[in-house]
Amino acid sequence: MLSTVGVHTALLMVDDRRGVIDPDAPSIVGNHMVTAIEIPKGYSSPKLRSVVTAKTGRSYLVFDPTWEKTPFGQLEHELQGGYGLLMEGSDSQVIALPLLAPELNTVHRVGSLQLAPDGSLKGTVTEDRFGDLSDRRRALYTHGDAKEQNEYLDRVLGRDFTTFKVSDVRVENAEALNKNLTVSYSIEVERYARAMGPLLTVRPRVLGEEAPPVDNKVRKIPIDLRETMQVKDEYDIELPAGFAVDELPEAVMLDLGFASYESSTRLKGNALHYSRTYTVRQVTLTAEKYDALQKLSSVIATDEQSRVVLKKQ
Repeated sequence: MLSTVGVHTALLMVDDRRGVIDPDAPSIVGNHMVTAIEIPKGYSSPKLRSVVTAKTGRSYLVFDPTWEKTPFGQLEHELQGGYGLLMEGSDSQVIALPLLAPELNTVHRVGSLQLAPDGSLKGTVTEDRFGDLSDRRRALYTHGDAKEQNEYLDRVLGRDFTTFKVSDVRVENAEALNKNLTVSYSIEVERYARAMGPLLTVRPRVLGEEAPPVDNKVRKIPIDLRETMQVKDEYDIELPAGFAVDELPEAVMLDLGFASYESSTRLKGNALHYSRTYTVRQVTLTAEKYDALQKLSSVIATDEQSRVVLKKQ
């Protein structure tokens, strides 16, 4: 199709299992075919992110027309950081596929909530998603029915709450791949805070579990972190009347190069303000990095379960 309008393209054989196509182990194995669209010399655009340069000096946009929920100019995370076989006759070669910036694959949750003296919580939450972290939900909100959508949201929220009610769900930009997918809703949660005599303990991290899964086994093969990404959370929880902060969790800041995590909880007026940022910059780690990944997972899991202690005045 592109050739009919004078645009040169080449087939690019890839595999969504990162590492199958390897420049050090020539192979004709691949489970998918995408296209490499040649970019004219001197042309540039900030929208074209998944660009590679061949040994001939030609630049190509790697584009998968079958991956309908990835914005044009980007590349699905299964292919990023791997290799593909560029089919250009005598100029054919195994070429490294780009690894995109974490800021192109994001989740941003914002909550404004109120805590009652009995420990119940209510308020509103807005979640923005962009890039591959939005693709499944875009498919759900464009092709799924109301029952499927409600069940999915209940299942997601059920990871963090035991008893809750959701209302006023709104979805925006489900089909606009170049815009954030925005989902907002009101929520009521029973027994969110725990009462211990005159004290209430409350988890400032309201939603979202991000700790990467690890175990205590010895690692011998490379580690696949799946995708570069950035997750941000910001929650404001208004304190109940007659309660004051007695104890706050310490701030967290950890940067391991391949990923970083930071969070803080502070009193802002009469509300707790929790914020965190989790960034993944690499998709493949050597086995020797497993200890560092275990440390990252432990730090995140501990922070996610940390509690603020409120005392009745």
